[in-house]
Amino acid sequence: MGDQQVYAIAEPLKLYSGIVPYDDTSWAVVGLFSKDSIFAAGNSLYHRLGVTIGLTTIGCLVLVALLSRAINRPLRGLIDSVQGGMEKLRAFRTSVAEVNQLHDVILDLTEDGLEKQRKLNEEKERYRLAVKGTNDAFFTNHPETGAIETMNSPDDGEFDSVRFWDLFRRDSANPEAVDAIEQAVNRMQETSIQVEVVTEHLPQGRWLEVSSSRVQDADNGQGCMVCVIHDIDDRKRREIESARKQELDPATTAYRFEPGMGVIAAARAGAAAGQLAAIEIDGFASIVRDYGIPFGDVLLNELTKVTRAFNLDKGNHNAILVRAGAGQFVCWVPGKHADDVVSEVAELQRRFAKLVRPGVLELGLHAGIASSSDVRSTHELLRRARTALQASMGYRAICACWEPSMDDAYGPKPFDPISSFSHVEDMTLPALTLNLLDRRLSLAAGMDLLMRRLNEKLDVTNLFITSFQEN
Repeated sequence: MGDQQVYAIAEPLKLYSGIVPYDDTSWAVVGLFSKDSIFAAGNSLYHRLGVTIGLTTIGCLVLVALLSRAINRPLRGLIDSVQGGMEKLRAFRTSVAEVNQLHDVILDLTEDGLEKQRKLNEEKERYRLAVKGTNDAFFTNHPETGAIETMNSPDDGEFDSVRFWDLFRRDSANPEAVDAIEQAVNRMQETSIQVEVVTEHLPQGRWLEVSSSRVQDADNGQGCMVCVIHDIDDRKRREIESARKQELDPATTAYRFEPGMGVIAAARAGAAAGQLAAIEIDGFASIVRDYGIPFGDVLLNELTKVTRAFNLDKGNHNAILVRAGAGQFVCWVPGKHADDVVSEVAELQRRFAKLVRPGVLELGLHAGIASSSDVRSTHELLRRARTALQASMGYRAICACWEPSMDDAYGPKPFDPISSFSHVEDMTLPALTLNLLDRRLSLAAGMDLLMRRLNEKLDVTNLFITSFQEN
């Protein structure tokens, strides 16, 4: 009806019976209603509900925003304090207990990290100064890449491991030590091995000690080997010199008997035949009894020097001298015939006799010589030389060469026990003088030996004594 929507409701209405004088007997009751009269209350309620829900939603959003802002304000303050440095972090405090607890944890972790960083920086600085002030070199083996990184060396950088070990082995005087180091590093085993390196810049060689330690690689978390190369040349040479001195007789600086015979046995292996001479100072026990042990030590020391100088003069550069007894020596001379050694012993006897003036003290030698041409055992060779020495003393001859017949007539000459004081070479001149001249009988002979030492140490020659008074 116009712009108005109308709703109708019809219900059948039976008012008459079917027998009526007209045909249309169907009646109905019709109710007409406008739309507003039907839906006004529902629309009003729906509208009110929509407005209420919208306003409630907006209010909740505003409330949540305000609440979130209030909750996030302490967290934003905590974040700002962390980003602002330790001063702001220490000064931060809020009324929220949970945020304060989180702040305390962050502060503790930060301070702990800073302390560790400080200590690490100190360690790095000490390490840098230590590396700067040392000759030690370092290298790191990375097994996953097969590379070796060197530091504090003339050639810092990264090398292929095969090339590195080849270069190291080439410059080494004992490549087997380098092989042992390489195997230990490749197996990730901690080790410490000494190796001698000889290069064109170090022709005399230099002793190094390579120590390795396994650490975790910070980049990939895998294990790697960090090695340091220490320069131990001075210490090693002192050890070698000390070990060598242990093998030497303190009075004569010749080899002691046991190590000396070992050196002779090693020198004979694969070398040409030679002659072994057993030498004894004639009447040495009487000389020590009359002149004293210090005099005997100096006399033995002078005989050693004379013998070494004599061997150099005769070209016996590989000769080996061993003190075998109190006044007895064993000398190995390779590449010489027995006749040559006999003549050389006679000449050595003449030089030895000149250590003291004739008429003051008669010095003499006895020697037994054995050829090694048909003897494998050094022990048997020494037995023959000792037998020949016993024969020369029986013959009252300077020298005798071993013959099979001597075994029946003479036994091996025993070596007398050694009685010596100390290292003669280390004695000062006043101490040496007092020891040489402490007996009336030794004055003249002692002066002769003392003059040799003055000439050797102070280059004193042509000394003329105008007055000498005995107290």
